[in-house]
Amino acid sequence: KLQNLDPPTCELIKRGTPTMGFALQYAAAPLQDNKVVVFAAVRQDGRAFQFASDSLKRDKEFVLAAVRQDGRALEFADDSLRADKEVVLAAVRQNGLLLELVLPRFKDDEDVVLTAVEQDERARKFAAPRFRGDKMGSTESLQHKTDMFREGSKKTL
Repeated sequence: KLQNLDPPTCELIKRGTPTMGFALQYAAAPLQDNKVVVFAAVRQDGRAFQFASDSLKRDKEFVLAAVRQDGRALEFADDSLRADKEVVLAAVRQNGLLLELVLPRFKDDEDVVLTAVEQDERARKFAAPRFRGDKMGSTESLQHKTDMFREGSKKTL
């Protein structure tokens, strides 16, 4: 809720402006804890999530919504949620290159890597060596699994 704000300000926040994302850093603490305000800022630029309240950064449902909107929000989520596979998958599904920023264990997690590479093939370079084409020929294996993943996705649509 956008309590205690005048109607024009509420409408501006809901619609967002091109520079709204980083304006969140100058907002009063109650606004940095307001889900509508923070989500509008994240919609403009996921990095704005760094200015959200700590309680929102720990709120799994809100963090999931934020990273689905802009995966870059993952970088500023609470450590407990950066270690949550569901949150990480949502982030790399939105932006595969975020594989670079995830915890090392996720760079070696087949589900996470396949999801990231499916979204952006360039994410492969941030994966654990076994997914990057080491001596064991895993590049072909990952490509095969990525192709299978794509086929499965098409069938469910």
